[in-house]
Amino acid sequence: MSLFAAIACTSLSAAQRPSPSWYVDESIENRKQCERTKALTTNGPIYIDTAKNNKAAGDSQKICIYFPPARITIPDKKNPGTNKTVNLGGWRHDEGKLSHCANQCCEWDPPVSKIGKKPAPPTWFETSERDGCDAVPEEAIAGPLLIRGIEWEPKAICIQNKEGEYEKKLGHLRNCGFKCCTFTPPRPPPRGPPPPPPPPSREQLPPRRDYDFFPVPEVVEIVQEVELEE
Repeated sequence: MSLFAAIACTSLSAAQRPSPSWYVDESIENRKQCERTKALTTNGPIYIDTAKNNKAAGDSQKICIYFPPARITIPDKKNPGTNKTVNLGGWRHDEGKLSHCANQCCEWDPPVSKIGKKPAPPTWFETSERDGCDAVPEEAIAGPLLIRGIEWEPKAICIQNKEGEYEKKLGHLRNCGFKCCTFTPPRPPPRGPPPPPPPPSREQLPPRRDYDFFPVPEVVEIVQEVELEE
């Protein structure tokens, strides 16, 4: 079982697992070389820069990837009905394939035995914050919402809806793997009960009377017990 398949079997959530870090070096051939090489890494999504690595969709791509130490529980094939604990982590040298691409950035599919069929990518093109979606280019992008840039850089795109019309979306670049980033629209407002109304201002409060400014002394009832002589 490959490391990617083992991670898919574990019940740990993504929030509980630290993100792996990775880099690309075509001269490296094995795991030990990945560990010894002092290269610039990123813990963002694995997006391959095809302009830098001279690759295209469908090509194979080797990467060096480091997984933080972790312990997972998987079924024990030698003893059916039982589980075993496996220690994971460290450097790996894996080879995957480039799938959907946009703006010279491609998604990297890991070398697992079974890969689910990806949905068809959207059709879109980049625009400016001031312009609309009337100037449709001859060849719009049919691929993932990947744009070259830096984290939190503001961007605007026009994306095709089900009716075939383009809708403008504003957002930022997030989840960058080196220079390849994901266009992320703003999050919708949370659903739930409306927030409580703000407290009244001074103008809305009733006028205070003179004696409201003086504290009223607390009245304490004192009970005295008296013993009667017989």
